[in-house]
Amino acid sequence: MTGWAFNTVRREIDKPSAIEGALVWLSTNTVNVSRLGDLTTLRGVLDQLALKMDGTAAAAKTVFRKRAVVFNALEYAVERDLLPANRLPEVKWTAPKRVRAIDTRVVVNTSRARACAAGAVPAAADGDAAAAPRAVRRRRRRPAVQELGRR
Repeated sequence: MTGWAFNTVRREIDKPSAIEGALVWLSTNTVNVSRLGDLTTLRGVLDQLALKMDGTAAAAKTVFRKRAVVFNALEYAVERDLLPANRLPEVKWTAPKRVRAIDTRVVVNTSRARACAAGAVPAAADGDAAAAPRAVRRRRRRPAVQELGRR
């Protein structure tokens, strides 16, 4: 868009059909900045932020990040005197809750932990320092208390 819509020199010349189609889509699917002072319009913007392109719910962090972008864009519009005030904080809108689910495919369960620990002990007994648990490696490095007293 910076090459065509926002470029005053190229705005009026003939555009490729893909660019022309994108500009038509933008003009029909975007809202004028002056309408962003209306709370109903802002609520609709926030509702759209909570959806992915396929219409399913977006992740909570994504919604928070997008809301921050909209808030900053409205602040910029106020700074440029395109809006009298940023009314986004006035909208009574509940953001989606963060889901703290555990993915069982990546979390070690009890049987996997036992199998992993059982596999690590024989490797440490072979003298392979890289495979040995940290506590075993420390014991090998640390001199005995009696040896320290002789130095």
